[in-house]
Formats: sequence, structure tokens, C-alpha cells
Amino acid sequence: MNHLYGHLSARFIKTRLLPGGDSLLPMKLTVASTFLCNHQCTICGIWAIYRDAPGKLKEELTLEDYGRVFEELKESLLFLDWGGGEPFMRNDMAAILRLAIQACTRLSSVVITTNGFLTSRILDTVGGLAEEFPHIRWAIGISLDGDEPTHDAVRGKPSAFKAAVATIQGLRALATRRNNIEVKISYTLCSANAGRFEAFHHEVLKPLGLAAGDVGFNLEHTGNLFQTDTAGMKTVGHVSEDQFRAAVKKDIDYILHQNRTEKLGVSQRLKSFYREFFLRRIPGYLADPKKMVIPCQASRNSLYLDPYGNLYPCITWNRRLGNVRDGVKTVLASAETEKTRKLIDGEKCPICWNACEVIPTLLTSWRMPGCALWSLLHR
Repeated sequence: MNHLYGHLSARFIKTRLLPGGDSLLPMKLTVASTFLCNHQCTICGIWAIYRDAPGKLKEELTLEDYGRVFEELKESLLFLDWGGGEPFMRNDMAAILRLAIQACTRLSSVVITTNGFLTSRILDTVGGLAEEFPHIRWAIGISLDGDEPTHDAVRGKPSAFKAAVATIQGLRALATRRNNIEVKISYTLCSANAGRFEAFHHEVLKPLGLAAGDVGFNLEHTGNLFQTDTAGMKTVGHVSEDQFRAAVKKDIDYILHQNRTEKLGVSQRLKSFYREFFLRRIPGYLADPKKMVIPCQASRNSLYLDPYGNLYPCITWNRRLGNVRDGVKTVLASAETEKTRKLIDGEKCPICWNACEVIPTLLTSWRMPGCALWSLLHR
């Protein structure tokens, strides 16, 4: 991990202290590797894309396309955030990730978010990659948004909960044999489950032998990654905004209390401090969702790549910078990218508070050392 911290320090200096930081390549790439999906989630519209236009599947990037992308990012990429659609529906997923690791010599962590439905394929793929690349931290997040009725309703798929639980149990068994596998629950705070995390903790997590510290959180948004029409905070539907904010704050208070009472080692505390930073600022964001919480580094520290090769500044904003088939460096040197960065700096983007963007922003923020120290001292 020393090389990772060294590279992060260098990134901080280049981004914050030296001129020309805007020309840096991203250290994190969020990839929607396919828009194929075997669920029909209420908080996402991806599943309808190939139902309505099946021919678009042929437009997805090829293995060779990904090889060229990773060759351009070989000196910069530290983190790869892999999703979809459902990423495990892409048959060459392992081959693509193999190319990334072989090309990007500084790559330290691969995060894969999955709905967990294809249990056997997920276990075979993750187990094989973790054994082949023991120096990579494989963080697998399985989407689970409530108890069985809630989760199946949100995911629009009967037996979605049972399959996700089977995958969690299988991955945890793998993790006992491979210490480079980390298994997380990916939990989205949304209108369907707001105010119910404590019950989820007792009824779902504890029977699985999991704690609140084994959960990664996000806040329900609309936007580009989810193929919804608008960007920003999701409208909360059957509850009022005040009720939604109160319910989410109840969840956050409970989660933070659990974080303080659970026994964590120093390394675990350091790794999880960003989660507390993210959660503590959700109520403020919900109260004023038009105001940026911290200066955003999207399009600098991180980029979003869709299955067709289109690059965007982040997962929320449907503002296309260009296509990787023209070259990543060419896209980032374009007038469109320069204009987009200025708009972000001026808070003229769809303001969000999404963990996918918060974390790479925080890693080179002046706030990071203080946040980490605060997290360690308040346990």
C-alpha cells in the first residue's frame, strides 16, 4: 500500500499546489461495462435500454477498445470502479479486468458493484481474479436495499434477495481463503427504505454475521449512470421531502452510533473515515441540494465511461466530453472538457452528493487529513 499513499501524495501536490493540475489523467475511472441487466429496478432505467433498442448492444466497447483505454491510463489509474447494468452479464469481464491490471501498473483497487443474481458466475470470476492478482484489493459490493419484500420490490425481481444473500455468503467464504477480497453490502438510502436501517441491521445484517461497518452507503439520485431523465436528488414520491429528510437522518444517526461502538482496528478506521464524512453531510445536502458540499474534482480526479465509450465528468451529469475511441488524452485536452471543468468550479453542474464522486474528490482535498484524524479520535 505504500506506493498507493505515495502516489496519492503526489496527486495532491500536483492538483493543489502546482499549475497545470487540470491536465492530469484520472486516478479513478467508473465504468459501466454493459447496460445489460437482469433486474428492473425502480431507482434506475438501465434495464429498459435493450428492451427498447436491442440493436444498441452491438455498440458496446470491445476488448480491444478497453485495451487502448487502459494503455492511455497506465500511469494514472489507481482505482477502478466496475458496474453496469449488471457487470457479470458481460462474458469477457474477466478478460477486460485482466487487461486493466496488466496495463495499469499503479492500479491498487478494483471495486465491483453487482446485484448478486448470477451467484455461480460471480464466485468463479472473483475467486479466479483474486488468485491471479493477489496484489489487487477486490472490493465486491452486493446491492441489498432492505429486507426481502423491500429489496425484491426495489429491484423488480422475485428472488433477488435470496440470490444476493447466497452471493454474499459465497463471497465471504472466498474471503476467508483470499485476504485480498473484501465483501461489502451496497445500500442505497432511498424513499423505499428511509428510516428502516436499524431494522435492516437486526433482521438482515446480524443473521448474516455482518455489521454496519460492512455496508457501503449511497444516496438515491437520478442522473446519467442510472439512465433517468434528470440529474440531482431523486424526488421522494409517496413521502414528503421533510419526512424523507427526517427518516434519512434517523438512519444516519443510527449508522454513526454503530460505527462508534463497533470494534475496529486502526487500518479499518482509516479506510472507513470517508464513509463518516459522506454520511454526516447528507442532511446538509438534502436541506440545500443546490449548493455544492465541497469543491468537486470530477473530470480531474475521476471520469465516468459508459458502455459505448462516451466519457462524462461524473456519473450524474449527462454532459458528454467525447469518446475514448478518439483517445482519452484527446478528449481531456478538448475545449469541451476545459469548459466543463470551469462549470463545475462555478457550481454550474447538477449538484450531487454521490459517494462515487465524493471519495475521489476527498482524496486530494485539504479536508482529508483533518477528517481522518477526527474519525480516529471520535471512536
